[in-house]
Amino acid sequence: MKNYIYQLLFALLLITNISAQMPDFSKEVQSAMSKISVMEGKWKGEGWRMNPDGSKSNSNVLENIQFRLEKSVLLVEGLGTNDDGKIVHNALGIISFNPMTKQYSMKSFLSNGLSTEATFEVIESNKSFHWWFKDARGGTIKYKITIMDNNWNEVGEYSLDGINGRKIFEMNLKKVE
Repeated sequence: MKNYIYQLLFALLLITNISAQMPDFSKEVQSAMSKISVMEGKWKGEGWRMNPDGSKSNSNVLENIQFRLEKSVLLVEGLGTNDDGKIVHNALGIISFNPMTKQYSMKSFLSNGLSTEATFEVIESNKSFHWWFKDARGGTIKYKITIMDNNWNEVGEYSLDGINGRKIFEMNLKKVE
């Protein structure tokens, strides 16, 4: 029993020592995340998406976007409803910055169980952003966000070859809080 207690104490000491040696990247991460701070707030507007059959579905959109973990991650909650109030889009995204790779990423989750690991890129600090991912069915889905004067425009395109895309989504929002 004594031997077990000594092993446990040694393991705790080792873990404490290793975590004490981990560099603190919080300032670097917060600085990188400040380049997307314009996204924070509550947004409301309209959007449309292309359905698999080629028809368009319109929706009323609410986006609630908040920093978490001392401004080191951005939590994005999106809800789209049709004119009857039925939910047609329900998503959650987490945008973060990796100080080791110096890159942003976004993990998104849909209410139907699907999720994506997307690349997120700042084109112009607090004005223009891209995020994209490889579609499991083939091709790439890429979104461009432009935010100016409390107006958010986001356009999504699908491309089979990575070069030629067709518009599959658009959203126009106004900051309400």
